[in-house]
Amino acid sequence: MDCCGPGLMADVPARDALFYLTTGLLMSLGHCTGMCGPLVAAYANAQCQACPGQRTGGQVASFLTYHAGRVTTYASIGLVFGLVGQTSQLAGSRGLQGGLSLGVGGLMLLLALGLFGWLPTQRWVESGSLGSAVIGRMRGLLAATRMPGRFALGMANGLLPCGPVYAMAIGTLAAASPWLGAGAMALFGLGTVPVLVVLGLGAGRIGPGLQRRFNALGAAVVLVLALQLGLRGAAALGWIGHLRFGDVVIW
Repeated sequence: MDCCGPGLMADVPARDALFYLTTGLLMSLGHCTGMCGPLVAAYANAQCQACPGQRTGGQVASFLTYHAGRVTTYASIGLVFGLVGQTSQLAGSRGLQGGLSLGVGGLMLLLALGLFGWLPTQRWVESGSLGSAVIGRMRGLLAATRMPGRFALGMANGLLPCGPVYAMAIGTLAAASPWLGAGAMALFGLGTVPVLVVLGLGAGRIGPGLQRRFNALGAAVVLVLALQLGLRGAAALGWIGHLRFGDVVIW
């Protein structure tokens, strides 16, 4: 991967990994608590009825299995998007690579502005018929008492239309390989797990005001990544100069 092509998770893997993990954590404290909180509560209630008297260890294992399915779906999405992006990079010139990075950054920017509430992009993403169809399929799995059923429920949850998930998945179009795209989305998913497990166990609650603040912080991280990819694309197209610190290419 040269300095002029998209290089998510390639040139500075620790930085990009931290971006995805941090965004997952912040979004779980903000957006996910509000959007997925009711679903997690419904799952917890159904599990209590299906397995009365279950100990805390069993409850934690149940939630971890469920979230493992969700993270697997996110990783699969990253794998597919990373494959599409790599195919475009290998088939194209430096100009096409720059255009891809610029386009990815632009799409992420629109979704970041939606997460701030400044554009209706998040509502467009999450108000479609796909969500209703997925939820309809999920209802029968809420009370699953075996690991495959709980894992399948989590995988279905990962398919729900979600602004932050779409924003981060679009970013993996600029991944250096499909596996790095999968890894990036897996890190994003892992970042959301701790808070949602705690909420599912009924051990905590985050007020609406605090949710909005964490959501804004997560949106800011998405915005930074969008700008970095967009500037890298513009530099590859020769519109601006590259910014480097030693061997590290910022854009």
